Amino acid sequence: MLLKGLHVLYLTYSFVWHRNTPKDGSSSTYLRNVRWIWSHACDYFPITLIKTAELDPNKSYVMGYHPHGIISVGALGAFGTDAARTKSLVKDKQNNDDGDNDKDDGVVTRGFSSLYPGIDRRLVTLPVQFNTPFLRDYVMSLSGCDSSPETFQKVLRRNGGKGNALVVVVGGASESMLVKPGTMDLVLKTRRGFVREAIKANASLVPILAFGENDLYHV
Repeated sequence: MLLKGLHVLYLTYSFVWHRNTPKDGSSSTYLRNVRWIWSHACDYFPITLIKTAELDPNKSYVMGYHPHGIISVGALGAFGTDAARTKSLVKDKQNNDDGDNDKDDGVVTRGFSSLYPGIDRRLVTLPVQFNTPFLRDYVMSLSGCDSSPETFQKVLRRNGGKGNALVVVVGGASESMLVKPGTMDLVLKTRRGFVREAIKANASLVPILAFGENDLYHV
């Protein structure tokens, strides 16, 4: 009886009280911030997030990640966690820094937030991911939200349209079928919805290219 009661409480909490959480991108990201776990995963592949341009925290962004790969390992490590090693190629004018924060001084910087403070990013995925108990909580705790147009507008307009980012793996399942080591075939021509939603929300587009994503699995 106790176990059944706990199941009822969980289902009520998850699918009644928080039924709209995947759409408004307001979930807690507690698991994303557990670096001592995710740093091992990010270093295993390894995953390094490289900054090539500044992003104004007073604006919102739709970030298009390419390629999809089999399961978008790079997207998860770089944006679904805050544990990927980082490197900046942008010169810091204030400190007269050459932008290389991967120096041999024993200090390793990690996470998207260290490169772009003030920007809250959310990783977009299919709505079906939020239909399965416990899986939905896991995905949301890594900043996941669903891919509906409603979600785009709610997240990008938050805080007056300032400091928000949605990361979209543009090619989707169709692109995952094109994976072959040493190649990078993209599905773009029929994937314009994210551009439309960015325009409607007055958000800027940011391209992201993941080198090595298609080399993780031999298919």
